[in-house]
Amino acid sequence: MFLRLKRIGLLLAYGLQLLLTSRLCSGEYRNQPLRLRGGMRCVIQRVTSASVKVDGETVSSIHRGLCVLVGLSTEDKRESLEWMSKKLLSVRFFEGEDGKMWKRNVQEIQGEILLVSQFTLHFRLKGSNLDFSKSMSTEAAREMYQEFVDQVKRDIGDPNLVKDGKFGAKMEVEICNDGPVCACFISHSTHRAAGHNAD
Repeated sequence: MFLRLKRIGLLLAYGLQLLLTSRLCSGEYRNQPLRLRGGMRCVIQRVTSASVKVDGETVSSIHRGLCVLVGLSTEDKRESLEWMSKKLLSVRFFEGEDGKMWKRNVQEIQGEILLVSQFTLHFRLKGSNLDFSKSMSTEAAREMYQEFVDQVKRDIGDPNLVKDGKFGAKMEVEICNDGPVCACFISHSTHRAAGHNAD
């Protein structure tokens, strides 16, 4: 009986963790004590290839690496960019030379990164309508997004490994998700992230 109750408790805890992570990434969880509603959000997908088209023309493309959707909030500061860049480059999304998963980061495999601006990551639901008032204003986001692109290029060492879409344009993003593997990172003043991996 004790083992059965313990197993049920573990399952409930795991289910709650998944629920919280899902709501953090979607913007639906509204009563967090650490102000988790704000902060820069990045949806990272491990890919074998990815590209961005604008008006039918390919403006950027990568091979093996990470495709990253980037959402900036009204609360973001310079520190958010630095923290997020370090996370993107340090987290071990890739297998090692021995074939075992989660051994190497994107720099260690000399992978590429495709950054795509995505203001809709900060949506809130008002009934059946989407509200984007928590997203950074267009002009401020344009400047800060470019700062983030430049930050990642500096941190990775080889700027040719970092590509990006066209800010503010209607883009077609094509990816070949490897796994699939997907994670959601959220930057806060506390510099914590909420993540969820799928494989």
